[in-house]
Amino acid sequence: MSLQGLPSSIDEATRLLREGETSAVELTKAYLERIDRVGPGINAFITVAREEALDAARAADDALARGEELGPLHGIPIGVKDNIDVAGIPTTVGSAFLGAKAAGSDATVVQRLKAAGAVIVGKTNLHEFAWGGTTENEHFGATRNPWDLSRNAHGSSGGSAAAVAAGLCLGALGTDTGGSIRNPAAVTGLTGLRPTVGRASNAGIFPVAWSMDTVGPIARTAAEAALIHGIIAGHDTADPATSTRPVAPVSPDAGLKGKRIGVIRDFALNQIDDGVRRAIERALQDFEDAGALIVDVDMPHVADYYGAWLIVQTAEASSVHRRLLAEHRDEYGADVRGFLHAGQQIPAGDYLLAQRYRSYLRKRFVGLFADLDAVVTPTCATIAAPVGADPRDAALARTAMHRERAVFTGLASALAMPALSVPCGMSEGMPVGLQLMGAPFDESGILEIGIAYQAVTEWHRAVAPI
Repeated sequence: MSLQGLPSSIDEATRLLREGETSAVELTKAYLERIDRVGPGINAFITVAREEALDAARAADDALARGEELGPLHGIPIGVKDNIDVAGIPTTVGSAFLGAKAAGSDATVVQRLKAAGAVIVGKTNLHEFAWGGTTENEHFGATRNPWDLSRNAHGSSGGSAAAVAAGLCLGALGTDTGGSIRNPAAVTGLTGLRPTVGRASNAGIFPVAWSMDTVGPIARTAAEAALIHGIIAGHDTADPATSTRPVAPVSPDAGLKGKRIGVIRDFALNQIDDGVRRAIERALQDFEDAGALIVDVDMPHVADYYGAWLIVQTAEASSVHRRLLAEHRDEYGADVRGFLHAGQQIPAGDYLLAQRYRSYLRKRFVGLFADLDAVVTPTCATIAAPVGADPRDAALARTAMHRERAVFTGLASALAMPALSVPCGMSEGMPVGLQLMGAPFDESGILEIGIAYQAVTEWHRAVAPI
């Protein structure tokens, strides 16, 4: 047990429930009490679904009493980012003017969580409209990093990551367009998976940029991320963009021996903090010590992808918001309004050239995975930033601070490929994350590497001092 008597993992909570040492209602009440006690200092939730969670917990207990199990998350408290619909709860998307009424139905991924027995304890804070990297929300306040309350939890899924790291729930859903699952997971010491675009349904989720949006889990371990991903992934008739390709199972015993791990050194180890570099270099040694082969990869000018990625994300987001921005201009936060106005100035020709470059680079990377099991980079170039460190103007999208948050995570997003962030060290008392990129639809492969890495390291066991 950890975090003042709460279960340290989904597995532990499941065991306690199955063996009758606690009930789903008792477990849910314990997490709701911790949200009441610790939550205000973290500001991870926009809406705490107190009554809905307790109703779901009672239903879970009743099912167990009848000898029925709802699924692998039976009675487990889970958070959901507030751009994902949960029936009966407003979806604010972190904005000042949406969420006036409750969502009428669940997003597909929430349907699947509930079918697996999950208890949704609330909707988590996010950067407004999931368009930004800090979760410093002008309408709902900044989410604080549980490792240091003077720092933020990055974004845009900062609330989901902070909620798990602070022990306010046992797992959470986030969305990822440019790194919004992986960056918050990295700076809070957690594991976060961005699936391949089309691997999980976006039905019932407010979009950022259609060609790069995806939804995935934030959890303490790669094994827990694999569990949640396996529940939410798969084709959905409500989202024609989802793939019909089967979801491959994850083997927890795959190990690292013989795995070929690629590293583009002049990209991955360039212009990053010294503490981050030391953590990544130590992780590469850990891989080698466990039997993996580190393969140096030559990919000149790969960092040039960043401009294409930024053009596509900014243009597509501006298209999503064209009507809303015209009707509610003054109700947007200054930073997001600046992003969206910048996107409206992008010529169609630039957007098309950026998409063409994405296709070219994706083919190059797909070729790499013929001989590699994963490509590694840092998740973030720095540790978590202090709250209030970002400027609030239209230039934010092109500041060095924005770039250092997204330069590694944006690559997998631009390629529409899966990527996993796992904790790999500490710098200045703050967590550092390692990113594992995989071939399209090879979530199982990078999850297996993440599980094997966590079997020989202890970074994922560290708990925020809160």
